[in-house]
Amino acid sequence: MLNFRALRVGGQVLKEILSKHVSLPILPHGYYPFSVTPKRGAIPPGTSGHTPGKPPVPPKKFPELLYFPKFFRWLGMKIRLKYLKRVWDPEFSEGAFIYGSTQAICRISEIVHFDKPNELRSLLTDQAEKQLRADMLGKLTHIQRKVILLKPTDIKLLVPIKVQLITDKENRKLCLVMLKSLSMKWYQENQNLKLVLIVIDTEFTREYTQGNKSEWFVSLFKIVQCALINGSAGPPKPQA
Repeated sequence: MLNFRALRVGGQVLKEILSKHVSLPILPHGYYPFSVTPKRGAIPPGTSGHTPGKPPVPPKKFPELLYFPKFFRWLGMKIRLKYLKRVWDPEFSEGAFIYGSTQAICRISEIVHFDKPNELRSLLTDQAEKQLRADMLGKLTHIQRKVILLKPTDIKLLVPIKVQLITDKENRKLCLVMLKSLSMKWYQENQNLKLVLIVIDTEFTREYTQGNKSEWFVSLFKIVQCALINGSAGPPKPQA
């Protein structure tokens, strides 16, 4: 179950898909939204929606999407990020972190899409790499690997859901930031454009122990959902 406080979408089909993975309580107006409503989306290169000699299919509008966080959880994360910048890492920028995270998610989706697990080694921790390799080998279907390739513009929501600043008994300092992303894009199948919905949990970890100059590593990359709207990205249902 995704820990979204509220997620409003346009289109009954998308609501039915998300209802299996997202809780949808109604909040009063006035809560600070953590992201913006996506704009009208262009069809990705290679899926132009038309074949030579036929009129092009016009771009379709993505379902409207608006995310509201739990206020006190959001406030706690903001406080910890401010502390990270003020005390541990004066050069930390939340905007730059989100930008880098977007690039990392797209890069890992590319590796999964092209089935090149050896290229994960420089990006993921050992445990995260092992888990993602297992998912690539045993859980993802052919069509899921085909549609999972993401561009930054495909990611419609990228929100922190957990921030931890940890100091252990050996005085090692670790920062862990968990992000949840929701991506939407168009995919052409049999001359029809279908909406692809991809939900990914990604955790980034960095050590801030004095004298340590490590960079951010991906310590979790979990594909929560990868589906085609009006179709299925998973195996076909057995016939009765």
